[in-house]
Amino acid sequence: MGAALTAAVFNAGSIGVRLTQVSPTVDMDAIQMVVHYNLGNSDPDCSMASIPSQGANAMCQATISGADVSGITDPDMDPLTITVSPALLNLGMNSVTVNADDGMGGTCMTTINVNVTDNIPPTISCPSNVSVSNDPGQCGAVVNFPAPTASDNCDMSLTIVCTPASGSFFPVGMTMVTCTATDDTGNDSSCSFTVTVNDTEPPMITCPNGFTVECLAAIPACSGSDATVTDNCPGVGAPTCSQGMLVGDECMGTVKKTYEVMDAAGNMVSCTQTITIVAPQPVWNNPLGNLQLPCNVLPQPSTLSWTRGTGVCQTTGQVQSMIIGIVGLCEGSVTEHWEYTDVCGVTISHSRLVFYKIDTEALN
Repeated sequence: MGAALTAAVFNAGSIGVRLTQVSPTVDMDAIQMVVHYNLGNSDPDCSMASIPSQGANAMCQATISGADVSGITDPDMDPLTITVSPALLNLGMNSVTVNADDGMGGTCMTTINVNVTDNIPPTISCPSNVSVSNDPGQCGAVVNFPAPTASDNCDMSLTIVCTPASGSFFPVGMTMVTCTATDDTGNDSSCSFTVTVNDTEPPMITCPNGFTVECLAAIPACSGSDATVTDNCPGVGAPTCSQGMLVGDECMGTVKKTYEVMDAAGNMVSCTQTITIVAPQPVWNNPLGNLQLPCNVLPQPSTLSWTRGTGVCQTTGQVQSMIIGIVGLCEGSVTEHWEYTDVCGVTISHSRLVFYKIDTEALN
Protein backbone atom coordinates (compact mmCIF):
# COMPACT_ATOMS: atom_id res chain seq x y z
CA MET A 1 0.00 0.00 0.00
CA GLY A 2 1.20 3.53 -0.60
CA ALA A 3 1.67 6.22 2.05
CA ALA A 4 -0.04 9.61 2.07
CA LEU A 5 2.27 12.45 1.02
CA THR A 6 1.96 15.65 2.99
CA ALA A 7 3.80 19.00 3.05
CA ALA A 8 5.51 17.97 6.23
CA VAL A 9 6.91 14.96 4.50
CA PHE A 10 8.36 17.06 1.69
CA ASN A 11 9.75 19.62 4.16
CA ALA A 12 11.57 16.77 5.97
CA GLY A 13 13.79 16.50 2.97
CA SER A 14 13.62 12.73 2.28
CA ILE A 15 10.90 11.27 0.08
CA GLY A 16 10.75 7.84 -1.45
CA VAL A 17 8.15 7.05 -4.05
CA ARG A 18 7.42 3.51 -5.27
CA LEU A 19 4.90 2.64 -7.91
CA THR A 20 3.44 -0.87 -7.96
CA GLN A 21 1.18 -2.29 -10.60
CA VAL A 22 -1.93 -3.49 -8.77
CA SER A 23 -4.04 -4.36 -11.70
CA PRO A 24 -3.28 -5.60 -15.10
CA THR A 25 -5.67 -3.00 -16.38
CA VAL A 26 -3.64 -0.11 -15.04
CA ASP A 27 -1.20 1.41 -17.55
CA MET A 28 1.89 2.33 -15.56
CA ASP A 29 3.10 4.65 -18.32
CA ALA A 30 0.01 6.82 -17.91
CA ILE A 31 0.58 7.60 -14.24
CA GLN A 32 1.83 11.13 -13.55
CA MET A 33 2.79 12.52 -10.18
CA VAL A 34 3.04 16.31 -9.65
CA VAL A 35 4.88 17.58 -6.59
CA HIS A 36 4.62 21.27 -5.58
CA TYR A 37 7.49 22.54 -3.42
CA ASN A 38 7.40 26.11 -1.95
CA LEU A 39 9.60 27.47 0.83
CA GLY A 40 8.28 31.17 0.48
CA ASN A 41 9.59 34.36 -1.55
CA SER A 42 12.58 36.58 -0.55
CA ASP A 43 12.85 40.39 -1.16
CA PRO A 44 15.48 41.85 -3.51
CA ASP A 45 18.58 43.44 -1.93
CA CYS A 46 19.17 47.17 -2.78
CA SER A 47 22.00 47.74 -0.30
CA MET A 48 24.71 47.68 -2.96
CA ALA A 49 22.83 49.61 -5.60
CA SER A 50 24.82 52.23 -7.50
CA ILE A 51 24.51 54.57 -10.50
CA PRO A 52 27.72 55.90 -12.15
CA SER A 53 28.27 59.60 -12.71
CA GLN A 54 26.51 60.88 -15.80
CA GLY A 55 27.71 63.28 -18.49
CA ALA A 56 25.48 66.25 -19.22
CA ASN A 57 23.88 66.36 -22.64
CA ALA A 58 23.46 69.33 -24.97
CA MET A 59 20.71 70.65 -22.66
CA CYS A 60 23.03 70.42 -19.63
CA GLN A 61 20.97 67.53 -18.21
CA ALA A 62 21.22 63.73 -18.01
CA THR A 63 18.51 61.11 -18.52
CA ILE A 64 18.75 57.82 -16.56
CA SER A 65 16.69 54.65 -16.26
CA GLY A 66 16.71 51.40 -14.32
CA ALA A 67 19.21 50.05 -16.81
CA ASP A 68 21.80 52.44 -15.35
CA VAL A 69 21.47 50.85 -11.88
CA SER A 70 23.83 48.05 -10.86
CA GLY A 71 24.44 46.11 -7.65
CA ILE A 72 20.84 45.03 -6.84
CA THR A 73 20.51 41.27 -6.24
CA ASP A 74 17.61 38.84 -5.59
CA PRO A 75 18.09 35.69 -3.45
CA ASP A 76 15.45 33.85 -5.47
CA MET A 77 17.09 34.85 -8.77
CA ASP A 78 13.80 36.38 -9.81
CA PRO A 79 13.90 38.80 -12.72
CA LEU A 80 13.79 42.34 -11.33
CA THR A 81 12.01 45.45 -12.54
CA ILE A 82 14.08 48.48 -11.52
CA THR A 83 12.79 52.05 -11.70
CA VAL A 84 14.43 55.39 -10.84
CA SER A 85 13.00 58.76 -9.86
CA PRO A 86 13.64 61.37 -11.09
CA ALA A 87 14.77 60.17 -14.49
CA LEU A 88 15.89 63.67 -15.63
CA LEU A 89 18.87 64.97 -13.69
CA ASN A 90 20.41 68.43 -13.57
CA LEU A 91 24.08 69.41 -13.51
CA GLY A 92 25.71 68.60 -10.18
CA MET A 93 24.68 66.16 -7.43
CA ASN A 94 21.17 64.65 -7.66
CA SER A 95 19.31 62.47 -5.14
CA VAL A 96 17.74 59.51 -6.97
CA THR A 97 15.25 57.03 -5.51
CA VAL A 98 15.69 53.47 -6.79
CA ASN A 99 12.97 50.80 -6.56
CA ALA A 100 13.35 47.08 -7.38
CA ASP A 101 10.39 44.64 -7.78
CA ASP A 102 10.80 40.89 -8.27
CA GLY A 103 7.21 40.36 -9.48
CA MET A 104 6.56 37.94 -6.63
CA GLY A 105 5.66 40.59 -4.14
CA GLY A 106 9.23 41.28 -3.08
CA THR A 107 10.60 44.86 -3.33
CA CYS A 108 13.42 47.05 -2.09
CA MET A 109 14.16 50.78 -2.26
CA THR A 110 17.19 52.97 -1.73
CA THR A 111 18.39 56.52 -2.37
CA ILE A 112 21.56 57.17 -4.40
CA ASN A 113 23.46 60.43 -5.04
CA VAL A 114 24.21 60.71 -8.74
CA ASN A 115 26.66 63.36 -10.02
CA VAL A 116 26.04 64.91 -13.43
CA THR A 117 29.22 66.40 -14.91
CA ASP A 118 29.76 68.66 -17.90
CA ASN A 119 32.19 66.96 -20.25
CA ILE A 120 31.20 68.76 -23.45
CA PRO A 121 33.64 71.53 -24.53
CA PRO A 122 32.33 74.85 -25.78
CA THR A 123 32.04 75.64 -29.46
CA ILE A 124 33.98 78.66 -30.75
CA SER A 125 34.13 80.43 -34.09
CA CYS A 126 36.92 82.88 -34.92
CA PRO A 127 36.53 86.00 -37.07
CA SER A 128 37.78 86.02 -40.65
CA ASN A 129 41.42 86.71 -41.40
CA VAL A 130 42.36 90.37 -40.99
CA SER A 131 44.59 92.41 -43.32
CA VAL A 132 45.59 96.02 -42.56
CA SER A 133 48.25 98.56 -43.51
CA ASN A 134 51.02 99.57 -41.14
CA ASP A 135 50.59 102.57 -38.85
CA PRO A 136 52.46 105.66 -40.12
CA GLY A 137 56.13 105.47 -39.24
CA GLN A 138 55.74 102.03 -37.63
CA CYS A 139 56.84 98.60 -38.79
CA GLY A 140 53.50 97.19 -37.73
CA ALA A 141 50.07 98.30 -36.56
CA VAL A 142 47.77 98.22 -33.56
CA VAL A 143 44.99 95.90 -34.71
CA ASN A 144 41.53 95.56 -33.20
CA PHE A 145 39.63 92.53 -34.43
CA PRO A 146 36.08 91.27 -33.76
CA ALA A 147 35.61 89.00 -30.77
CA PRO A 148 35.07 85.29 -31.49
CA THR A 149 31.59 83.85 -30.95
CA ALA A 150 31.27 80.94 -28.52
CA SER A 151 28.52 78.89 -26.86
CA ASP A 152 28.32 76.07 -24.33
CA ASN A 153 25.73 73.55 -23.18
CA CYS A 154 25.98 74.62 -19.53
CA ASP A 155 28.05 77.79 -19.09
CA MET A 156 26.51 81.01 -20.35
CA SER A 157 29.49 83.13 -19.26
CA LEU A 158 32.44 81.57 -21.06
CA THR A 159 35.97 82.86 -20.63
CA ILE A 160 37.42 83.73 -24.05
CA VAL A 161 41.11 84.58 -24.42
CA CYS A 162 42.87 85.46 -27.69
CA THR A 163 46.66 85.45 -28.03
CA PRO A 164 47.80 88.01 -29.14
CA ALA A 165 44.85 90.01 -27.84
CA SER A 166 42.80 92.47 -29.86
CA GLY A 167 44.41 95.91 -29.62
CA SER A 168 47.92 94.48 -29.58
CA PHE A 169 50.73 95.76 -31.78
CA PHE A 170 51.20 93.35 -34.68
CA PRO A 171 54.47 93.48 -36.67
CA VAL A 172 54.55 93.69 -40.44
CA GLY A 173 53.87 90.23 -41.85
CA MET A 174 51.49 87.44 -40.87
CA THR A 175 50.71 86.61 -37.23
CA MET A 176 48.61 83.66 -36.09
CA VAL A 177 45.99 84.50 -33.46
CA THR A 178 44.65 81.65 -31.32
CA CYS A 179 41.42 82.12 -29.35
CA THR A 180 40.31 79.71 -26.62
CA ALA A 181 36.90 79.46 -24.96
CA THR A 182 36.84 77.78 -21.51
CA ASP A 183 33.73 76.85 -19.52
CA ASP A 184 33.45 76.84 -15.73
CA THR A 185 34.36 73.16 -15.53
CA GLY A 186 37.58 73.55 -17.48
CA ASN A 187 36.44 72.24 -20.86
CA ASP A 188 37.92 74.31 -23.67
CA SER A 189 37.96 74.68 -27.44
CA SER A 190 40.20 76.78 -29.68
CA CYS A 191 40.17 78.33 -33.12
CA SER A 192 42.66 80.47 -35.01
CA PHE A 193 42.93 83.11 -37.73
CA THR A 194 45.64 85.34 -39.14
CA VAL A 195 46.37 89.04 -38.86
CA THR A 196 48.45 90.37 -41.75
CA VAL A 197 50.04 93.82 -41.55
CA ASN A 198 51.18 95.11 -44.93
CA ASP A 199 54.00 97.63 -45.18
CA THR A 200 52.47 100.20 -47.54
CA GLU A 201 54.66 103.09 -46.42
CA PRO A 202 57.49 103.95 -48.83
CA PRO A 203 60.94 104.84 -47.52
CA MET A 204 62.03 108.45 -47.09
CA ILE A 205 64.85 109.63 -49.32
CA THR A 206 66.69 112.94 -49.15
CA CYS A 207 68.68 114.04 -52.17
CA PRO A 208 71.88 116.05 -51.84
CA ASN A 209 71.44 119.77 -52.42
CA GLY A 210 71.73 121.07 -55.94
CA PHE A 211 74.74 123.09 -56.94
CA THR A 212 76.23 125.05 -59.85
CA VAL A 213 79.16 124.03 -62.02
CA GLU A 214 81.05 125.76 -64.83
CA CYS A 215 80.73 122.97 -67.38
CA LEU A 216 79.29 119.49 -67.93
CA ALA A 217 82.62 117.83 -67.17
CA ALA A 218 82.57 119.29 -63.64
CA ILE A 219 79.50 117.25 -62.65
CA PRO A 220 80.66 114.38 -60.38
CA ALA A 221 79.80 110.77 -61.19
CA CYS A 222 76.35 109.59 -60.14
CA SER A 223 76.40 107.70 -56.82
CA GLY A 224 73.38 106.45 -54.88
CA SER A 225 75.32 106.77 -51.65
CA ASP A 226 75.00 110.54 -51.93
CA ALA A 227 71.33 110.24 -50.92
CA THR A 228 70.10 109.69 -47.36
CA VAL A 229 67.47 106.97 -46.81
CA THR A 230 65.29 106.02 -43.83
CA ASP A 231 62.40 103.57 -43.62
CA ASN A 232 59.80 102.42 -41.12
CA CYS A 233 60.93 98.79 -41.47
CA PRO A 234 64.35 97.15 -41.71
CA GLY A 235 65.54 95.77 -45.01
CA VAL A 236 65.44 98.86 -47.20
CA GLY A 237 67.71 98.51 -50.23
CA ALA A 238 70.59 100.73 -51.28
CA PRO A 239 69.56 103.80 -53.28
CA THR A 240 70.46 104.04 -56.95
CA CYS A 241 71.36 107.10 -59.00
CA SER A 242 70.73 107.92 -62.65
CA GLN A 243 71.78 111.08 -64.47
CA GLY A 244 69.56 112.69 -67.06
CA MET A 245 70.43 114.49 -70.26
CA LEU A 246 71.61 118.07 -70.41
CA VAL A 247 68.72 120.47 -70.77
CA GLY A 248 69.87 123.66 -72.47
CA ASP A 249 73.56 123.90 -73.35
CA GLU A 250 76.89 124.09 -71.63
CA CYS A 251 76.64 127.85 -71.47
CA MET A 252 73.44 127.81 -69.42
CA GLY A 253 71.72 124.48 -68.74
CA THR A 254 70.66 121.93 -66.14
CA VAL A 255 71.28 118.27 -65.44
CA LYS A 256 69.04 116.26 -63.11
CA LYS A 257 70.14 113.30 -61.03
CA THR A 258 67.38 110.96 -59.89
CA TYR A 259 67.91 108.94 -56.71
CA GLU A 260 65.60 105.95 -56.17
CA VAL A 261 65.21 103.34 -53.43
CA MET A 262 62.92 100.37 -52.77
CA ASP A 263 62.10 98.76 -49.41
CA ALA A 264 61.61 95.07 -48.63
CA ALA A 265 57.87 95.35 -49.29
CA GLY A 266 58.37 96.74 -52.79
CA ASN A 267 57.51 100.35 -51.94
CA MET A 268 59.56 102.73 -54.07
CA VAL A 269 60.39 106.41 -53.69
CA SER A 270 62.62 108.83 -55.56
CA CYS A 271 63.95 112.37 -55.38
CA THR A 272 65.67 114.68 -57.85
CA GLN A 273 68.79 116.79 -57.55
CA THR A 274 69.24 119.66 -60.01
CA ILE A 275 72.72 120.70 -61.09
CA THR A 276 72.96 124.02 -62.92
CA ILE A 277 75.63 124.76 -65.49
CA VAL A 278 76.65 128.42 -65.74
CA ALA A 279 79.64 128.98 -67.98
CA PRO A 280 82.02 131.64 -66.58
CA GLN A 281 83.06 134.67 -68.62
CA PRO A 282 86.56 134.79 -70.00
CA VAL A 283 89.00 137.17 -68.33
CA TRP A 284 92.19 138.75 -69.60
CA ASN A 285 95.41 137.47 -68.19
CA ASN A 286 97.54 140.43 -67.04
CA PRO A 287 95.87 143.13 -69.12
CA LEU A 288 98.39 145.69 -70.37
CA GLY A 289 98.48 149.34 -69.32
CA ASN A 290 99.26 152.38 -71.46
CA LEU A 291 102.52 152.23 -73.35
CA GLN A 292 105.13 154.90 -74.08
CA LEU A 293 107.20 153.93 -77.07
CA PRO A 294 110.75 155.09 -77.67
CA CYS A 295 111.30 157.73 -80.24
CA ASN A 296 110.76 156.67 -83.81
CA VAL A 297 109.21 153.29 -82.76
CA LEU A 298 105.82 152.93 -84.32
CA PRO A 299 102.98 151.09 -82.51
CA GLN A 300 102.62 147.47 -83.58
CA PRO A 301 99.81 144.94 -82.81
CA SER A 302 100.49 142.59 -79.91
CA THR A 303 98.76 139.57 -78.29
CA LEU A 304 96.89 139.33 -75.02
CA SER A 305 95.91 136.00 -73.46
CA TRP A 306 92.61 135.15 -71.82
CA THR A 307 91.37 132.39 -69.48
CA ARG A 308 87.86 131.03 -69.12
CA GLY A 309 86.84 128.86 -66.14
CA THR A 310 88.80 126.78 -63.64
CA GLY A 311 89.81 123.18 -63.14
CA VAL A 312 88.47 120.75 -65.72
CA CYS A 313 86.41 123.55 -67.21
CA GLN A 314 89.36 125.85 -67.89
CA THR A 315 90.19 127.04 -71.44
CA THR A 316 92.75 129.66 -72.57
CA GLY A 317 93.64 131.54 -75.72
CA GLN A 318 95.27 134.63 -77.22
CA VAL A 319 93.95 137.60 -79.16
CA GLN A 320 95.93 139.94 -81.39
CA SER A 321 95.25 143.62 -80.94
CA MET A 322 94.09 146.16 -83.41
CA ILE A 323 95.71 149.61 -83.70
CA ILE A 324 93.02 152.22 -83.77
CA GLY A 325 94.05 155.67 -85.00
CA ILE A 326 96.56 157.16 -87.45
CA VAL A 327 100.18 157.52 -86.70
CA GLY A 328 101.10 161.11 -87.43
CA LEU A 329 104.32 163.12 -87.26
CA CYS A 330 105.88 164.31 -84.06
CA GLU A 331 104.16 163.32 -80.86
CA GLY A 332 100.95 161.33 -80.89
CA SER A 333 99.08 158.31 -79.62
CA VAL A 334 96.91 155.52 -80.89
CA THR A 335 94.64 153.05 -79.17
CA GLU A 336 95.59 149.40 -79.01
CA HIS A 337 92.43 147.30 -78.67
CA TRP A 338 91.83 143.61 -77.92
CA GLU A 339 88.45 141.94 -78.20
CA TYR A 340 87.36 138.30 -77.74
CA THR A 341 83.94 136.61 -78.04
CA ASP A 342 83.67 133.12 -76.50
CA VAL A 343 81.50 130.17 -77.57
CA CYS A 344 78.65 131.40 -75.39
CA GLY A 345 78.58 134.79 -77.13
CA VAL A 346 80.19 136.65 -74.26
CA THR A 347 82.50 139.44 -75.49
CA ILE A 348 85.34 140.92 -73.50
CA SER A 349 87.54 143.77 -74.64
CA HIS A 350 90.55 145.72 -73.47
CA SER A 351 92.18 148.93 -74.75
CA ARG A 352 95.24 150.97 -73.96
CA LEU A 353 96.88 154.11 -75.26
CA VAL A 354 100.19 153.77 -77.01
CA PHE A 355 102.19 156.97 -77.05
CA TYR A 356 104.92 157.53 -79.57
CA LYS A 357 107.22 160.33 -80.88
CA ILE A 358 108.82 160.87 -84.23
CA ASP A 359 112.16 162.63 -84.30
CA THR A 360 111.68 164.98 -87.25
CA GLU A 361 115.19 166.27 -87.02
CA ALA A 362 116.52 162.80 -87.50
CA LEU A 363 114.32 162.46 -90.50
CA ASN A 364 116.03 165.45 -92.10
